[in-house]
Amino acid sequence: MGVKNFWKILGFRKDFEDDQVYIEKLKKHFSMAELSYEICVQRIAKAICKCEYRTYEKGKEVKGSVYYRLNVRPNPNQTATEFWQSVVEKLYDEQEVLLISEGKNLYVADGFTKTEHGLAPDTFEHVSVGDYDLNKIYKATEVAYIQLSNQKIKSLLKSTMDEYQELMDIASVAYKNGVGMKAKLHISKNRQPADDKAKAVIQKAMKQFFEDPNSCYMEYDGFDLQPFDTSRKTTQQSTRDIKAMLDDVLEMTSKAFLIPTNIANGEVTDTSKAVDDFLTFCLDSVLRLIEDGLNNALYSEKEYLAGTKVKINAQTIKHVDVLDASGAIDKLISCGAKSVNDILRIMGDEPIEEDWADVHWITKNYTSIDNLQKMPMEGAMTQEGGETDAEDENAELQE
Repeated sequence: MGVKNFWKILGFRKDFEDDQVYIEKLKKHFSMAELSYEICVQRIAKAICKCEYRTYEKGKEVKGSVYYRLNVRPNPNQTATEFWQSVVEKLYDEQEVLLISEGKNLYVADGFTKTEHGLAPDTFEHVSVGDYDLNKIYKATEVAYIQLSNQKIKSLLKSTMDEYQELMDIASVAYKNGVGMKAKLHISKNRQPADDKAKAVIQKAMKQFFEDPNSCYMEYDGFDLQPFDTSRKTTQQSTRDIKAMLDDVLEMTSKAFLIPTNIANGEVTDTSKAVDDFLTFCLDSVLRLIEDGLNNALYSEKEYLAGTKVKINAQTIKHVDVLDASGAIDKLISCGAKSVNDILRIMGDEPIEEDWADVHWITKNYTSIDNLQKMPMEGAMTQEGGETDAEDENAELQE
C-alpha cells in the first residue's frame, strides 16, 4: 500500500498530489502510522488464515468441493492462505470486499460498482478480477459482500498523527542535534568573505567536511575551525522519546482495532489471556461477517435451513500444547462432550479412521439427579450396577 492510498484511506484531502509541501510533510511521519496500521491488519489476517472452514450437508459434516475451495485452493491462482490474506487486507484497506463464486471457484473482486435498490436486492456490476471484466450483474443474494465500518480507526489514526506530529518533529531535531557535529569557523577580519557567493562556497565546503565519513578540511591562514563538545545525554533521551511515541501510536492503533496491546507489539506476557480477548472482541465479529457472506453466496435459504452451510472453526487459531492440555482433554472425553477425533482436530492432528474414535464416551461415575435422589444416603454417588458405601455399612451393622 503506497503513501497516497494509505492517506486517502485515512480521509485526508484528495488533491494532495499537487501539494508537494504537504506530501513531504506526510512522508516524514508516514512510516510510523503505516507500520502501526499494518501490524494490526497483519495480526488479524494471519489469525484468520489459520481458521478451518467446515462444511455441512443437512447437518452432517462433509469434506467435498466446497471444503477444498475454502481450505486449500479457492481458485487456480491462489492458495487458501493467500486468498484469505488478501480478503482481510482488502477489507480493512477499503472497508469492503466482494467475493464471487464462478463455477467451483471463489474470487476476490478487484473492482466493482454497487447499486442500492432500497427494498429490492442490491446489485453489483462492472465486477473485475485482475484485468478481466466479468461483464455480469450480480444480485446481493448471489455474492458475499462484506462491509466493515472502521471510521473509528481512521479517525483515531488521523488524530494521533496530528497530535504526535509536532512532538515527533521536536524529538527528531533533538536527536539530530545530539548526533551531529557542531563547530564555529573563526575568520580574521582581513579574511572575511566579500560577498554571498564566497560565503556559499565556504558553507558548501564545511557541509561536505561534516557529512563525509572520510574528508579533509583545508584551513587557510586567518581561518580557525573550533568544534563544540556535544553531550550524548541529549541523544539518548531523544531516542527514547521517539521510541516511546512509536509505542504510543501502536498502542492506540491496536486499541482501535480491539487488539490487546501485547498481541500487537509482540510481548509474551500473559499471552493466553490476550489471545482469548483477541478472539472474543476482535476476530469473532470479523469471522461472523465472513461466515454470513459465504453462506449467502454458496447456499439458498432452503439449503441453509436444512443444515447445509459453512461454519468457521476458530479453535485452530490458538496453539494447543498436548502435555499442558492433557487434563482438560481427559475431562472433555470422559464427560462425553468430545470424541477422540474431535480432540485430534482441535490439536491440529488428522482424525483416526476408526468407528470408536467418533464415539462419545462417558465414565460410569456420572449419574442423573433422579438416580441420586433415590439413593439411601443423600449425596452418595455410585457407579452403574454398584453398591453405595451406606449400603455396605448397613450390611455390616446387621451382621
